[in-house]
Amino acid sequence: MIYATGLLSNILSKKEKNIYCFGAGRVFEAFLKEFEGYNLEESIKAVVDNNPDVVKTSVKVVNGVSIALISFREMVESIESSDKILITTESFEEIIQQIEKSNVSGDINYYIYPVLRIEQYDYDRLHIKMPSQLSACDSIQIPKTIHYCWFGKKEMPVHYKRWMKSWKEYCPDYEIIEWNEKNYDVYKTPYISQAYEMEQWAFVSDYARIDIINEHGGIYLDIDVELTKNIDELLMNQAFCGFESSEYVNYGLGFGSQKHNPILHEIREYYDNLDFVQDDGTWNRTSCPVIQTKIMKRHGLECNGKFQIINGMAVYPSRVLCGMSPYSFRVERSPIHTYAIHHFSGSWMEDKREKNMLISAMKKWSRNDNYIYPSL
Repeated sequence: MIYATGLLSNILSKKEKNIYCFGAGRVFEAFLKEFEGYNLEESIKAVVDNNPDVVKTSVKVVNGVSIALISFREMVESIESSDKILITTESFEEIIQQIEKSNVSGDINYYIYPVLRIEQYDYDRLHIKMPSQLSACDSIQIPKTIHYCWFGKKEMPVHYKRWMKSWKEYCPDYEIIEWNEKNYDVYKTPYISQAYEMEQWAFVSDYARIDIINEHGGIYLDIDVELTKNIDELLMNQAFCGFESSEYVNYGLGFGSQKHNPILHEIREYYDNLDFVQDDGTWNRTSCPVIQTKIMKRHGLECNGKFQIINGMAVYPSRVLCGMSPYSFRVERSPIHTYAIHHFSGSWMEDKREKNMLISAMKKWSRNDNYIYPSL
């Protein structure tokens, strides 16, 4: 197997009809959407699927052009040494075993689209230009106070405590305040009270952290955030936050502000007019990055992952506050621009098995030396 970042684009740009896409479902449709404009019908020789009911349809239409939809056996019988297989399904481990057991495995190069896609994301985030300095002011504007939330009255798991030790290690002169049911009113609005009654602690914190920083000023950190250096430079702003990806900012990575910030006030107002338990009884699980990004776009945020200042709030590229890639869950080998690592271990994750499966696959199939997997 040959592997390289950006290889997919190079293959498709050659306009040779020599690619078999293995998988005709959701991942294949995502592939078509991502490479819309590449005239894929000029590159794809056939679409392969193991489901006989799918293959019965005979063709897959791409940009108005019919492409043959065939079985694995038909591909084995027709594939040539100059052809390539692009695996376009999340069940790629099974497909690889199938290919390697066949008589084509020694002659044909094959590529894993889900892995290539993540590799491209991780490559792109390393090449977003970093600002020459992270501060807009000449002196510290934000109080040296770290706020965090721990609702639910349970004992905090040890791995969180390990990451939180880094706060004192790199910021020994900062005050650290825990907010919980004893010192915060969890019934102050319908959204937070409903989330609290449903024991959805992550959504309780989504509201509380905005309210707390807006009222008191300081820095908020999720408890799965590990600092990697002193953050004084970040406090030399009226406010700061960071991109998680090119599309979304995420305050849970760490954000800070002076009191009574207009953007924080607007986000809090948004929650004040929101119910967590909706009329039909379902929960409103809209993630906080979606809400935060939506409101910051009203103030001029461009969702490009690049450094910008929005109404006095410095917005950093993901490498600054999200040292762990949100795509592959690995960190840079030489993180010179990173102040914090978000470990993505919060209670909001519905299925952590999917995360673990992805990590396992990337460890096995990635050849990217710019990243490593953390020990914790």
